[in-house]
Amino acid sequence: MKNSRTYWPPYNSFSFCTELSEVKFEAESKIEIIGKNSSELTSIESIILPSSVTTIQSNAFFDCSYLSEIKFEENSKLKTIGQCAFNNTQINKILIPKSVTAIQENAFSYCNNLSSIEFEKDSMINSLDESFNYTILRSICFPSRISYFEFKFVNDCDELNSIEFLASFVLFNCANEIDKPLIISFP
Repeated sequence: MKNSRTYWPPYNSFSFCTELSEVKFEAESKIEIIGKNSSELTSIESIILPSSVTTIQSNAFFDCSYLSEIKFEENSKLKTIGQCAFNNTQINKILIPKSVTAIQENAFSYCNNLSSIEFEKDSMINSLDESFNYTILRSICFPSRISYFEFKFVNDCDELNSIEFLASFVLFNCANEIDKPLIISFP
């Protein structure tokens, strides 16, 4: 992709392009925004997002049923992962860049192979909203800036048996939602 645009691609540009299986960005790309519904229902299998990307808008890779690998270039400037951005993809693990501050509702929900989510050291994340529902996560460690937790953030993760918080204080709102043995640990 040429690096002269900061927005890629315009709304719905590649949606339903079932033959689209690969996207490559030029070195030193200036792309800042991955557009809403830009690549949903394509056959993309993996993608490396440029460090210049600050926002992945809602449904950007929604229902890309072949997408199994998402990587971010070093020194990522990504701040927001939008609603349903990677919903219903085949990814099995992801490393969230430390620059990310918000992961919106259902961003990674229904990723039936997603068993590992890690946050880079010194993560800036402070906002989650039902982001990882219906995955096969077994454990998750939330960075120190997460000081509020609702069990719905990881709702219906049937394999989940361990949650770790790096914050010394976390306000819980689990209202009778924990219905199985679960280890919750703090520093």
